[in-house]
Amino acid sequence: MESKRTIFLLHRIASAADMEEIKTRSLTSMDEINKHLVFTTEDSEKENKTPSSDAEDKQLVTWKLKVTPVDYILGVADLIGELMQLCINSVGNGDIDTPFELSQFLHQVYNGFTFIGNTRP
Repeated sequence: MESKRTIFLLHRIASAADMEEIKTRSLTSMDEINKHLVFTTEDSEKENKTPSSDAEDKQLVTWKLKVTPVDYILGVADLIGELMQLCINSVGNGDIDTPFELSQFLHQVYNGFTFIGNTRP
């Protein structure tokens, strides 16, 4: 269930630049994703405040979310399903170039998955 939450967060971070990464056959690294999951907010202590100390009590609080390797791999697997849907929609809209571009990318992802856990020559 944690991977679904991670996928949701990654979808919220996604932008038009992400589609360009897919078209150039590259994935965003786990480290790069983790860099985007750092949030800073102001935190003010609400207890024992006096009007003169309001500005002094505010502190910056940093929240860091971390994508684990398992969540990253599950996210890539979910991405493949999303790309399959994109291919179907593209063909339905008369765009037959996108599925062929994505198929090359998907072959590279498949080749990457075949190396996971494969320790024999």
